Amino acid sequence: MALLVAGGCHRQPSRASTNLPSHAPAPAGITTTGTVAVVGADPRAQVILEVADGTRWALVGTAAPELAQLAGAKVRVRGGTAATQPPNTNGISVESYEILEVGGAKPIVGRLQSRGDFFYVDTNRIANIPPELVPAIGAKVWVAGRPGPSGLIVTAYGIIAPARTDSTHR
Repeated sequence: MALLVAGGCHRQPSRASTNLPSHAPAPAGITTTGTVAVVGADPRAQVILEVADGTRWALVGTAAPELAQLAGAKVRVRGGTAATQPPNTNGISVESYEILEVGGAKPIVGRLQSRGDFFYVDTNRIANIPPELVPAIGAKVWVAGRPGPSGLIVTAYGIIAPARTDSTHR
C-alpha cells in the first residue's frame, strides 16, 4: 500500500493569512489553513504552510516534526508569531494543528492500538490493517478509507510520530 498525499487547499478567512512585510509585526494569535510542504535539504529543511493567497508561513515549534510528516496535507494551524530565517520571515510557533484533508479525504488521527485480535486508531476499529502499520503500535497515525462491516477499510495511511517510549503517556 502506498502513502497517499495530495496538494491543494482552500483559504479559511483569517486576519493572519495576509502576506505581511517582514518588518511588520504579525498578529499575536494566528489561525490559518493551507498545505504543508518541506523545502530545502537537511539539516536546514523548513516546514512551510502554503496558504491559498500565496502566503508562506514557516512552521516551528514542537509540532514541526509531526507536520513535516504531513507534506501535501491540508491542515489548520494555531499558534503565535515566530522569527524565522529568510526567505520565510513569516513564522508560526505551532501550538496545535488539525489535519483537514489528505488525498481528498478527511483522515482519522490518533494512536494505533492493538486490543486482542483487533486494531484501532483511537476508538475506530480497523478492518484491514496494512502490514506496514503492524509494527507501529503506539505510533500517532492517520488513516483514511471507507466504512466496512467490521471496521474502517484503510485505503491510505501515514505515520505522524513514532510510538512513545515513556510509559506514563500511554
